[in-house]
Amino acid sequence: MHTTEDVDVLIIGSGPTGLMLANCFNHSNVKYRMVEKKGAIVPAGQADSLKCLTMQIFDSLGISNLVDEGACQFDEVVFWDPKDGAEIYRSGIVPDKVPGLKAVREVSLNQGKIESLLLDNIRKYRDLEVEYSKVPSDIFVNDKVLDDHDEFPFVVMLHPVDNNPAEPLKGVGDPTKIALGSVAGTREFVRAKYVVACDGAHSWTRKRFGIPFHGDQTDSLWGVVDIIPKTDFPDIRKNCVIRSAKYGNMMMIPRENRIVRFYVQLLNPNTDLDIPTIKASYTIDSILKTAQRIFFPYELTYDYCDWWSVYQVGQRISQHYSIHNRLFLAGDAVHTHSPKAGQGMNTGMQDAYNLGWKLLATMQKRVHPRILSTYESERRPIAQELINFDRGYAQSWAKSASTTDDITPNGTAAHGTISNGTASNGVTSNGETSNGVKSNGMTSNGATSNGTESTGTNADKNSASFQTMYMKNMVYTTGILIHYPPSELVLGTGPSKGPKAVRFEAGLTPGMRLPDFQILNQSDAVPTSIHKVMKSDGRFRVIVFAGDLTQESQAAKIDGLAAGLTSKKSFVNVHKPPSADIDSRIEIITIHSSPRTAVELQELPEVLHPWNEERGWDYWKIFADDHDIHGEHGEAYRKCAIDESKGGLVAVRPDGYVGMVAELTDLESVNRYFSDFMMPVPCEVTANGWH
Repeated sequence: MHTTEDVDVLIIGSGPTGLMLANCFNHSNVKYRMVEKKGAIVPAGQADSLKCLTMQIFDSLGISNLVDEGACQFDEVVFWDPKDGAEIYRSGIVPDKVPGLKAVREVSLNQGKIESLLLDNIRKYRDLEVEYSKVPSDIFVNDKVLDDHDEFPFVVMLHPVDNNPAEPLKGVGDPTKIALGSVAGTREFVRAKYVVACDGAHSWTRKRFGIPFHGDQTDSLWGVVDIIPKTDFPDIRKNCVIRSAKYGNMMMIPRENRIVRFYVQLLNPNTDLDIPTIKASYTIDSILKTAQRIFFPYELTYDYCDWWSVYQVGQRISQHYSIHNRLFLAGDAVHTHSPKAGQGMNTGMQDAYNLGWKLLATMQKRVHPRILSTYESERRPIAQELINFDRGYAQSWAKSASTTDDITPNGTAAHGTISNGTASNGVTSNGETSNGVKSNGMTSNGATSNGTESTGTNADKNSASFQTMYMKNMVYTTGILIHYPPSELVLGTGPSKGPKAVRFEAGLTPGMRLPDFQILNQSDAVPTSIHKVMKSDGRFRVIVFAGDLTQESQAAKIDGLAAGLTSKKSFVNVHKPPSADIDSRIEIITIHSSPRTAVELQELPEVLHPWNEERGWDYWKIFADDHDIHGEHGEAYRKCAIDESKGGLVAVRPDGYVGMVAELTDLESVNRYFSDFMMPVPCEVTANGWH
């Protein structure tokens, strides 16, 4: 057996999940290769929705201004229902937003463009060429070295595939039926320390290792069509939910370049045929014919179709996300669900983002390898809860507008609930009917839609129930309510959360994402958001909520904190190589609540804005929670429920999730938090180290 190359990580699959993982290695010398069975970036179709949590991640990666890249922003959701069991009418208009969250909730953008943005961002840091039309055909595992993270336990055999764009790939996904390239001598072997499979719902890797994929398929079929519509429908450039009395339901999502995506429910009149046969019988014209019936009395035609498909609703989850914490699966390889909530691509990229920083930190010897086990313990419950949510969500969508059955709002959120109107970490859901929507024929401003008054009929109640369900679930689908369970990386607060808990009263919840908020740079008054400040470079952060520094008591606390931070026992010095910058592994960010002009940067302790002989003072470490020149206030202290007269310390993981919170004077608890999982022995940055 002849190996051609050793790599730290072999990434199988170059979709959004695989490319997100690769972006986690941008600020390092980690050596990886990425192979992909497709022949190129997805040209059209597939996933298209980016939720606000994913957009925050893009911001931290340095990918911003998505609207400038062609993404369509949603500001309203419009509901249409049948009037008198026949033609549809506008039954409600609501803002597409979450109370308390100022950020855009979602945008739509072609998956191919998303892949291009992620790939272009990688190329800012290294020359990466995705190896298209190449797949693994076998993986050999050396069990004897699985526990040694310096060793290469995997030897992967790679082959090119006969990837004729005019024909679908045949056999890929079945480990016994790989479509191998016909050119002799093209086989190669690659040794890898880690393998990450982002190879889709038909994952070859999952099948190769016999990992069960639990779940089922339903009898529900939906058509997905991307067209440039020609229509007199008044809300064609809005996010619309259209429900008919007898022809099924439909969702519309505006896209770039005049395109609109239609999700069309396909009712099955012939129960004698099996689902694959029925699915194969549909054409673009038959799907649009159903859409035209749902659209009545409005016209709908097209000349240009960008992409179309038919999918069967199903929910599945992999029994395992990893093997020995050396081989990992992510994205559709471990969970599948219906696309209407826009969770598949977003959840896959968030899988990769969770795993990526942990792999990087392990390879850099900054953390103990056992933290890799938290990838499965954190992400698999999220996928299971998403599948539970999706079952109820899909069933609600499948019910006709004329049904008298109750539509029960699915209020389940990840490790929490949204049905009671409560959301942690600075975002609240008022629990009222759909964020201010006036249902039963009323728009959000209180005017009746199309002049139709509420009649209190079963149809009206059905419409109101569906709209309530849809709006309550808007909070969940943003991803901001994800809550990871306690672990070495997540310490609870209060005496009931375990022996390592820290007493501290604040609105921040360990295991949940730090809320996004605006802050002002102390040095130049320029506003920015906290997640843009916390770049995705693999570093932990400790946010010092300094409170009001014009108060002598708070200023004294900061002086005491600075003295503790500069001591040899501080996490700042224990976990960094001797010759590295003070913020090379754990960055300190200070946010005070004083009026910005009342604080002088140079009067604050040096450790909070370190000096470098080559670069001078660091002017991007201290911020104010104050009004900007336009009168906007980020309200960071309010969103985090931190008392300005006390302040606090917040340890934030590289993925933006809160690890622990402590009192401003309790530096020892923060030291213990990091010492539990970070490598304490000072050493020089290795070849794979952060730079």
